[in-house]
Amino acid sequence: WRLGPGGRIWRSTDAGSTWHWQPSDVLADLVAGSAPSATTCWAVGSRGVVLLTVDGQRWTLLPFPLSVDLAAVKASDSRIATVTTRDGRRFETLDAGLSWSPKQ
Repeated sequence: WRLGPGGRIWRSTDAGSTWHWQPSDVLADLVAGSAPSATTCWAVGSRGVVLLTVDGQRWTLLPFPLSVDLAAVKASDSRIATVTTRDGRRFETLDAGLSWSPKQ
């Protein structure tokens, strides 16, 4: 996946030879992603935007408790991910983004 400004997402399934645009339905700048499998990807961006795809095609906007700029995400699967805010705070979800807790 490639992420970009204005909620732009592209996906390649042929090692980058071709890229296909995917609608995200958000306007936030997307700055980081984590793809623990060929069809699962988490994406984060400005104003607390967290997106998840589990089929490699449709993206879901997940609720995040703060409207802060997110800078990084690390996911182990479609349910467990840790996001990092631009100011260094980390939050973890164990239920695919339904709830978030601060992480030390």
